[in-house]
Amino acid sequence: MENLKILSINAWGLPKPFSVDINKRFKKIVWLIKNENPDIVALQEIWMIRYVQKLRKHLKSYFVITSKKGFQKNVSGLVTLIKKRPVSFKFKAFKNNYLNLKEKFSKLDEVLGQKGFLRTDIKINKRNFSIINTHLFARSKKIQDKHIYSQLKKIEKEVNKLDNVLIVGDFNMTVSEFKEWSKKNLKYVPTDSPTLDPKNPYRKFISFKYISDGKTINHLALKTKKIKFKLQTKTIKNFYVSDEQPLISEISF
Repeated sequence: MENLKILSINAWGLPKPFSVDINKRFKKIVWLIKNENPDIVALQEIWMIRYVQKLRKHLKSYFVITSKKGFQKNVSGLVTLIKKRPVSFKFKAFKNNYLNLKEKFSKLDEVLGQKGFLRTDIKINKRNFSIINTHLFARSKKIQDKHIYSQLKKIEKEVNKLDNVLIVGDFNMTVSEFKEWSKKNLKYVPTDSPTLDPKNPYRKFISFKYISDGKTINHLALKTKKIKFKLQTKTIKNFYVSDEQPLISEISF
């Protein structure tokens, strides 16, 4: 039997003045990773290279996986930390089909880089196992649903190639939306409490509220072939390092 602990955090790592307390929050994120000591950490919105470098400096027991670098930035915002030596990794970008230029530039993270998914391959019980860390488009109105489902199609295409895969990240989808999408070939257990906590002081800085407080937009799902497992996911409550609450999942194979 093998156990995996997975921590997922949208770090809200936009540069000043588009986020607040970033250095203070980042220190708390590093502390949380050390304290929880997970096997895998999926981070979203780590946009600036200097924070990737800090992860390498302060978390030396982990392999730090990122997408390609741009000028002083991590172009996807995605970082996967993993204790097992990875067999391989790759980043695949989503195609951005915006309705107009105003829509494109209304989201700073879309200007900073390129959303997509970061796949890291490892071995578990001598079997190939893939971790997909992702961050999907944040809708501000119903008409933009097509963007998020276009991105999901690309993830689904990747999942269909794999026997054993874990998908985790900020999907910007409600539990009911994610359940409906994932039911085809993924095992999904919703978290025990919302990741958009109305008591979170950082929520007041977020202008787009298409999905309201009291909802969950961060998810983890699993697909295996001939491997039995148990999955449990919880929200880390009252620990404010971002505008969204961290998720922690435990899987027993």
